[in-house]
Amino acid sequence: DLDYELRRQGGSSYVGQRLASGLPNSEEVMVHESPKKQRSDHPQS
Repeated sequence: DLDYELRRQGGSSYVGQRLASGLPNSEEVMVHESPKKQRSDHPQS
């Protein structure tokens, strides 16, 4: 099962890819990974 293999190998990486696929943009995933970096890249937020 491909889903099982991805989960077994990546874990958080698998979850991040699934979130990026489900959300209108991947910035939400970036916020969870490094909120300080994301905030620095987008000061207007």
